[in-house]
Amino acid sequence: MEKLLEVEDLNVSFGTATDAVRAVRGLNLSVAAGEIVALVGESGCGKSLSALAVMKLIPPTAKATGSIRYNGVELLSSADSVVRSIRGKEIGMVFQEPMTSLNPAFTVGDQIAETLRFHLKISRSDAARRAIDLLGKVRIAAPEQRAKAYPHQLSGGMRQRVMIAIALSCNPKFLILDEPTTALDVTTQAQVLEIVRELRSESDTGVLLITHDLGVVADLADRVVVMYAGSPVERAEVGDLFANPSHPYTNGLLNAVPRRSDGIRRKLADIPGTVPVVRSQPDRCVFSDRCTFAESDCLEGEPAMSELSSRHQVACLHPLYKDAGVLN
Repeated sequence: MEKLLEVEDLNVSFGTATDAVRAVRGLNLSVAAGEIVALVGESGCGKSLSALAVMKLIPPTAKATGSIRYNGVELLSSADSVVRSIRGKEIGMVFQEPMTSLNPAFTVGDQIAETLRFHLKISRSDAARRAIDLLGKVRIAAPEQRAKAYPHQLSGGMRQRVMIAIALSCNPKFLILDEPTTALDVTTQAQVLEIVRELRSESDTGVLLITHDLGVVADLADRVVVMYAGSPVERAEVGDLFANPSHPYTNGLLNAVPRRSDGIRRKLADIPGTVPVVRSQPDRCVFSDRCTFAESDCLEGEPAMSELSSRHQVACLHPLYKDAGVLN
């Protein structure tokens, strides 16, 4: 498959050279046309910051190194004008909180039309008509009336779909979804996910899905990258990951998901401790303080990503599963 996005050894840090918070460390991932890749982990693990780095929207106090290539174009070293011509037109992004991403002073129709006019250079009337069509595409009822509404007049689910309409306005080849179903009711969540499925099947769009909802991952993604404390700890096809979670952190995340069969009296599993703030090159596995499987060699350096199979890699010296699902 044609690779749309290739991220190699991405590092994002805040602070000075002598005292920097290493918010993203050594991230490698790729997304092909028509593929959905999920980036998962706890809040603060670097998922959203990685997406902002792809869009070249990280704060000015942050520094990004490594390589981010979109369709062969190196984005990190490209001029801002080059990135602006790609961002919003070829790469669309749905940000995490639509209420703060939409401008409260303009109608949602005007905000969709603005993107169309900027990138496609079409007339005001054509942009307005296209904005109404897009609202209908994302299943907003009475799109002509809703186009005249301001963000505060819409529900959370409608605002999220407006953000998707803006992201889809220029028919992008690649889409980044940052927590697209957060705070949505089950019905609206299902509608949003169905829109993403249709987009992938109809337009062969590549999708980077950022979420902490493993149910959404199981339902939608093809491959998964699990992050912990800014670093990837496991990469696998979605079926392999759920059948054989090999990193103890991944296993802990899956065990914390409630199941219908558990009954109302079962106490949810948790992962003790908190995510550390990484300021220098770790001299141990950063998960070792929270890991019930840690051994002495886990304190002798951060483990590198190694292959369990061609479809499954893990950064752990003592993975829970090896060789096609055999318990270690």
